[in-house]
This record gives sequence, C-alpha cells and structure tokens, in this order.
Amino acid sequence: MAFQRAGDFLLLAAKKYKLSDQVLASIMCEKVRNILRKKYADFADMWHLQKFEHGVLSIATENSAAGSELFLRTHELLEDFAEHDFPEKINEIRIVRKKQTVNYPSN
Repeated sequence: MAFQRAGDFLLLAAKKYKLSDQVLASIMCEKVRNILRKKYADFADMWHLQKFEHGVLSIATENSAAGSELFLRTHELLEDFAEHDFPEKINEIRIVRKKQTVNYPSN
C-alpha cells in the first residue's frame, strides 16, 4: 500500500468543497515562505508574500532596496522554486511595494 502526503488529502478535500484556489494559494505561499526563511534569511523579513494566482507569485517589499534585491534575485528564486515539489509551477514573480499607513495626529 502506497502512502500519500497529508497535503494531498488537503487538496482533494478543498476540490470537493470548491475551495481549491484558496487552499492552493495558501499552500504555495507557505512553502515559499519556508524557503525564503531558510535560504534568504537576510531578506525574508523585508519580502512579504501577498498572493499566488495562476502561476504568479506576488511579493511586497518593505522599501526600494529590498525591491531591488528581489528583482536581482528573481531568476535565481524561480530556478530554486522549480527544484521543489510544489502543487503548481511558479512562472512569474510580481514585485509590489508594501503600502505604508501614515497616522496623522488629530487636532
């Protein structure tokens, strides 16, 4: 009897209840987050995964320096992600600037 990973059962249950897109995105983001923490620890705190949709991984950056570093490492990251066992392939990394909230004092 062959054993199946628990993640495979999660995807099957999600398809049954029509939640497969959300579950797939969540699984993909968590796997990528773990890779970033291990291999790119210096930048993992400045790169924030936003969403995964149709092969596109959106990552927000804290500042322009973090965005530039992510841009320079995009090809390296895509090659690294291709070596891992993901439910879906990551075709593109979209870099977005993290929105800053500003609190103005009330008079």
